[in-house]
Parts: sequence; C-alpha cells; structure tokens
Amino acid sequence: MSRTLTTGDDNARLSFGIPVPVESPNGMDFSGTVTTVILRVVDPGLELVKEVCVAGSEAACDVADDAVWSSRAVVDSGADAFWRLTATNTGNIALNGVRVAADVLTDGAAADNTCVGAAIAATLLPGSSAAIRCTTSSLIGDRPVNHAKLTSSFTDPDPR
Repeated sequence: MSRTLTTGDDNARLSFGIPVPVESPNGMDFSGTVTTVILRVVDPGLELVKEVCVAGSEAACDVADDAVWSSRAVVDSGADAFWRLTATNTGNIALNGVRVAADVLTDGAAADNTCVGAAIAATLLPGSSAAIRCTTSSLIGDRPVNHAKLTSSFTDPDPR
C-alpha cells in the first residue's frame, strides 16, 4: 500500500509491522509486532511584497501605514525612493533569520541601495508578517525597477 502525504497529513500516525501472529509452513512463526511513527510534514513558505512610498517624505513613510505604500510611484530624478519590504510566512513552520538576500536596481542608478543583509524578523511564525523600510538614495533613470529577494531558515521539528 502506498500513499502520498501532504501538509494536511501533518502529525499522521503510520504503523508498520505484522499486527497478528503468523504461522509459516517452515516453522518460523512471527508474533504480532507493530511500530508506530508520528510523521511531521513541513512545508516552509515565504512571500515578499515590495512597495514604494507615495507620501513624498521620509518622515511620512511609516512602515505601519498602508495608505502611503503602493506597487508603483513617480519619483523625481535625483530624489530618494523609500521601499517597504513585507515578508509573510505562508508555510506551516516557523521561519528563522528572515532577511534581505538581494536588492537589485535595474534600468537606473543610485548613490546608495543598501538593503542587502537587513533583518526583517528573527522568527516569523506561520501566517504572520513583518516589514522593514529601505532607502534608495539619489535615484536616477527613465524607469528604474528595484528587485528584492529574501532568505530564511527553519529548524527541523524532529531531527532524527
């Protein structure tokens, strides 16, 4: 018998063995033995939403104020752009060390674009989110685009 397990089968109880005594024709009898194992199915997941501040000033770009963040914005050439990176744990296990792994500016240039390595959360529980603000200073270019990537890890719940 075989079965494919999914995250819905988390904490599945699996039993292996011979549940009843068996008599064999060659005299080798087996008594009933069953081994039960609890299987933990982990499915880590991390989602990134990146938005740009439309408030016009650094002081007004509050990470907690959804009204000042958008997927697109017009930024004057030479001005600073403020980004909100929101990480959401979409998996079923806590994520550790959630941080920005890459922050790449294309079709433009900037004096500073240093969000790489910034910590977003030490621990991010399943279903929860955390956000940080990053700055790209002195942004120039016709249509610059800023791409980010996140990294994280998780601890095996049963490292045997």
